[in-house]
Amino acid sequence: MEICEDKISGVSVVRFSGRLDAASSSEGAEALAAALDAGAGVVLSMGGLDYVSSSGLRVLLKAAKRAHSEGQGFCLASLNDSVKEVFDISGFTALFDIVGTEDEALKVVEDETVSGR
Repeated sequence: MEICEDKISGVSVVRFSGRLDAASSSEGAEALAAALDAGAGVVLSMGGLDYVSSSGLRVLLKAAKRAHSEGQGFCLASLNDSVKEVFDISGFTALFDIVGTEDEALKVVEDETVSGR
């Protein structure tokens, strides 16, 4: 898996590509933890992600729970159809803010972080 991170208006925009599975979940968890340490919310752009396993879903759920407990926004963006299907089948779609683009996700994260939701 490849991970890239940018800061946009103080928000960490993390981009995952490849596969988020048992082999890469610790790397993904570390990247999300570091982004959350910055304290301004996280956009996780998943447009380049081809596959998510149960290990990957666990990483995402843990990061989202931490973000919400700390009053930070956390939003997923750009899920491709196969990854979106995994979220739908597992019931995870209801657990996350999921939008189509990074720009939409930035707005969600900024709103959540300001309101402390």
